[in-house]
Amino acid sequence: MLDRYALAARVTPAIIVLLPVIVAVALWTGGDWPKMLVAAVSWAGLSFFAGQIARDQGKRRERELWSLWHGRPTTRFLRHADSTIPKPVQRRYHAKLRELVPGVTMPTAEDEKESPVSADETYESCVMYLLEQTRDSKRFSLLLGENIAYGFRRNLWGMKAAAIVILVVSIAASAAKLLFYDLSEPIRQQIVVIDLATILFLALLFAVWVVRVSPNWVMEAADAYAVRLLSCCDVLDPQ
Repeated sequence: MLDRYALAARVTPAIIVLLPVIVAVALWTGGDWPKMLVAAVSWAGLSFFAGQIARDQGKRRERELWSLWHGRPTTRFLRHADSTIPKPVQRRYHAKLRELVPGVTMPTAEDEKESPVSADETYESCVMYLLEQTRDSKRFSLLLGENIAYGFRRNLWGMKAAAIVILVVSIAASAAKLLFYDLSEPIRQQIVVIDLATILFLALLFAVWVVRVSPNWVMEAADAYAVRLLSCCDVLDPQ
């Protein structure tokens, strides 16, 4: 049974990646519904399988993003040297995390300068604590929404190379179908217009993948999720 996160952040990106395949199959079958039904059922199974691949690929490449961003957003926002979160709010989070996380000693600005790796490890331990304390999807529904947005974008970006290859092959396969038309028949001319529109759609989808799906696009969602997660400090009570 797929939960909301798995469906939206894993399976949906996989469906988007595989969409050009079903479009190309639909063009070639020419409305042959039995064949299209078999293709759709196969596509659904592939989507679930690809959803698992999307998750693995997204997680595998996540560290590349953190390297580009100079650390995980949640960790980065807790650093004294970072100014993303207003300083009064950051100080309040630090104070609350000292109460919430057993045995933690929050680094001072001087500690952070002298040993940034050790400071980040402390911040990451605090983040792990927050993650465990915010598993309740009903109570923290807004946090879940931000997490889904981030997971969706991260997994799409993780599969970008595969998606572009699939699109190029699908566009080529769709364009090749035009070679078999006899344009002397009016009905064929109408079908060609539909096929050309479909190829244009795939081309626009290709442009979106190339231009829009980028680390900066993922970062927008990652930062929003990090801010929302840290804000949970204000509603959690020490155990």
